[in-house]
Amino acid sequence: MGIELFDSDNLITDNFFQECKNHIINSDAANENGRWKMIGGCDSLLLQFAEKTNCDMIATNDGGFKGTKSLMVRPLIIREVY
Repeated sequence: MGIELFDSDNLITDNFFQECKNHIINSDAANENGRWKMIGGCDSLLLQFAEKTNCDMIATNDGGFKGTKSLMVRPLIIREVY
């Protein structure tokens, strides 16, 4: 586990936003306490950047980060917010 610095401008390719859209389309909605949750636009950007940089986990406090079918990246949900 570690931190590495990347230039996001160098990570964006011609099909970057199409790949982000595919993350949303291919995700599954999850029912959590009567509310449906799934990844959205910002989540798909984060997920795509994580895949481009070969990350295996994304740390987030977004409990709605659900349903991704990414084989490379999984969310690490941090329950406490400071």
